[in-house]
Amino acid sequence: MKTLFKIIVITSLSTITIAALAEGCKTTGYQKGDRYFGKTDCQQTVLSQLTVNGRVDMNQVLVNSNAVINGTVEGHDLSVKGSLTVNGNTTLNKVSVAGSTIIRGQTTLSDTKLQSITVQGKLNASGSRLANTTVSGSVNLRDVVIKGTLTASTDLAVLNGVDVKNILITKSVPDKSQTVCLEKASVVHGDIKFESEKGAVYTSGASKIMGKVIGGKVIEGACPSEGEVVVQ
Repeated sequence: MKTLFKIIVITSLSTITIAALAEGCKTTGYQKGDRYFGKTDCQQTVLSQLTVNGRVDMNQVLVNSNAVINGTVEGHDLSVKGSLTVNGNTTLNKVSVAGSTIIRGQTTLSDTKLQSITVQGKLNASGSRLANTTVSGSVNLRDVVIKGTLTASTDLAVLNGVDVKNILITKSVPDKSQTVCLEKASVVHGDIKFESEKGAVYTSGASKIMGKVIGGKVIEGACPSEGEVVVQ
C-alpha cells in the first residue's frame, strides 16, 4: 500500500492531520495550505498514527501507534496498536485497541476488544470484551465480559448476560438511590459496592453475585427501569 509521508500540523480546531497520510484517507471540504476543513474518511489503509480535529469515519484501518480524535467517530474493523482518545460521541464495531481508551462522549460499542477504558458519558455495549472499565453516566451492557472492575458514577447500570469481576458504584447525585440490574445469567465474581450506601441490586434470569453487596440491598426480580436499547 503506497503512502505519502507528509506531516500536516494542526493549526486550527477545524483542521485534520494524519501522520504518514495514506491514499485511503480523504477530507471532504476544502484545503487552505496545509490545513484541511471538513469530514475525514479513511478506508482500507494503514497509518503510522492518527490525529483528527473533526468528524472521522474509518473502515478497515490499522493505526500502528496512537489515535487522537477531537470530534465524532464511527469506526468499523479498526485496530489501534497504541492508545485511543476521542473527544466526541463514538460508535465502534469490530474494533481492538492495544493500549488505553478514553472517550469523552456518548459511546456505543459492539464486538470490540479493549484494554482499560474510561467513558465520560453514556455507555452502551454489546458482544465485547473489556478490561477495567470506568464510566461517568448510565451503563447498559449486553453479552459483555469485563476482565476487571466496572466503576461507574451512575444512577442506573443494566447488565444483561455480563461477566464481570467486581462492580464499584461511586456517588453521583447526592441523596439519590442507585440501581444495578443483573439480568440474563449475569455473573459478578466479586463484590458490588455502593459508596453512597443507597444502592439496590435487582437479580433475574439466574444471575449470580459470588461476593458481597456492600452499601446496598439485593432484590430478586426484574429491573424497575427498562434501561436503554443497545445498538447492534
